[in-house]
Amino acid sequence: MNDPPRAGWTRRSFLKTLSVAAALPVLADAETLARAQQRAGGRIRITDVKLQRLRVEKDWGTYEDYVGARRGGRTGGGAIVEIYTDQGLVGIGPGIAPAALDPIKSYLTGKDPFDVNRHVAMLYTGGREGGLRIPGGRPTGIEIALWDLIGKSANQPLYKLWGGTRDRIVPYSSMFRLGPASERAETALRLKGQGWKAIKLKSHYATMKEDVAQIEAVRRACGSDFIIATDANKAGFSVSFQNARGVPWTFKRALDTAKEFERLDVYFLEEPLPRFDFDRLAELNRLTSINLAGGEEQNPGIHEFRWLLEKGCFDIIQPEIDTQGPAVLQKVAVIAESMEKMIMPHLGDGRLSTVCDMHLVTTWPNAPLLEVGNEGPEGAYEHSYAVFEEPIALTKDGYFDLPQRPGLGVAIRKDLYEST
Repeated sequence: MNDPPRAGWTRRSFLKTLSVAAALPVLADAETLARAQQRAGGRIRITDVKLQRLRVEKDWGTYEDYVGARRGGRTGGGAIVEIYTDQGLVGIGPGIAPAALDPIKSYLTGKDPFDVNRHVAMLYTGGREGGLRIPGGRPTGIEIALWDLIGKSANQPLYKLWGGTRDRIVPYSSMFRLGPASERAETALRLKGQGWKAIKLKSHYATMKEDVAQIEAVRRACGSDFIIATDANKAGFSVSFQNARGVPWTFKRALDTAKEFERLDVYFLEEPLPRFDFDRLAELNRLTSINLAGGEEQNPGIHEFRWLLEKGCFDIIQPEIDTQGPAVLQKVAVIAESMEKMIMPHLGDGRLSTVCDMHLVTTWPNAPLLEVGNEGPEGAYEHSYAVFEEPIALTKDGYFDLPQRPGLGVAIRKDLYEST
């Protein structure tokens, strides 16, 4: 099992300490495989695709985030997609745009879900080269549901199908509030007491002095064995973002801040400069030893992640599964590993796509942490995970144990389904 990164790690020490995954995936026994083959009775076929809306069980309220916007948490709400088959198996994934349902259903009906690469190519080409014209953005929920279906057909959790050698992962608590440094330190200490090993704060104060004071307060409160990361959110910087209370950073401020964060043993600094500022990102990375991180949905497509890594912009790449899909994340992870870089996916939806991230992360030797939105009490991660029949929860020693049921390994509570 890969241990979480220790405080004091930088990209220069990462490669020396990265442990090799120690166990091989366990194969199903012959009797289990025979039963699965008998149940399938040949190639499985898709018979229907449905969009299932979930009722809101509880609204947990809102709070003001780092740019003055309102955030919060709910249990339930939104939708999931369901893919049905002639063998009675149903794959589930995050919801898609309602307008996308009919063209996707028309294409997938009668198809074999195991032809997932072919389906992904058709779904994501936007009408080019024979692909489908699908309104409402990239249908990543369909791709996730296909993989869930494949795992259920094979009677294995996805991380085993994908070659994972870990069955648990260290999550970090991703925060969204700004507040007095003392309050952020109290919050971090409370999280540490719950078992969290790592936190990510927002570096969004008006002055560098305030950004540094927050990290100093958290480090004093939580000690040297607690992992601290921070996010400057400059990749998507825009006029509207600035009007919402955004604070632009010059290259000097980014460099000076990074140097201060090095002193405070910050594990990584995320998005310190704008999205396409490749040259200055690379120069900042060259001048510092702190891990620089970025990517997310602001840099879509394999080619942009490759550019960022080839230019030397980042030590940690952070693709978003809700805009990229599992297939792209798998390829980005391989590229990053080949270049001796890390990968830590962006948040996901806090439900099914985040669970898919968990399965992916345990298959990558260069993925030591998983991001989890957890700004309590309103936005605590437990509120989103409460839609599952068996919610995933932080263990006392600071891990998420992967669900062991086939596919994604989770099921949505049927009492949350809206009547149709």
